[in-house]
Amino acid sequence: MESKYTYWCWDKFFNIKDLEEIKKICDDNLIKSTDRPAPTTKTSIVKFCEWKNIKNKLNNLYENIKCVNTECFGYNLYDLNNLDRVNINSYLCKNKGQYDWHHDGSKSHVFDIKFTIIINTSLNKYEGGKFYLFENGPKHIETLDNPGSVLMFKSYINHKVDPVTKGSRDSMAIFVKGPKFV
Repeated sequence: MESKYTYWCWDKFFNIKDLEEIKKICDDNLIKSTDRPAPTTKTSIVKFCEWKNIKNKLNNLYENIKCVNTECFGYNLYDLNNLDRVNINSYLCKNKGQYDWHHDGSKSHVFDIKFTIIINTSLNKYEGGKFYLFENGPKHIETLDNPGSVLMFKSYINHKVDPVTKGSRDSMAIFVKGPKFV
């Protein structure tokens, strides 16, 4: 049976001080890795941090994610492990940072990505960069325009980020996995 929910939002889950601490932890613990080429227009800059370095700061959010899954979605999820990567995304106006329609998934024969979690980590104002989910047409998720806000959605849903026209839109993406859909 399909859940009536396709996404969940937390408005301003993190305050500016939290965001500054999150960014510092990530900046101090970036790992060398290459972003896979996207099968669509993608002009964001992506860096990576391992879960083990940021999990203490994000533990309350992670507990909320598990609770919402239990109450609203019912997926069987794997725990995030210390070596899971968190994506640190920057969408800059100078290169019209954007990410056109796509969905998140796995090529693994063992697991699927069940949820994509996006945190707006922007510390400065920006213009453009609106986030959309595709549900019977494009749906702007206004809550995610607010720094510190979090969006959790089923990863197979198409989504995009419009070009940033002024400033920089920063975000963090966490991918929660579970057994392969059958």
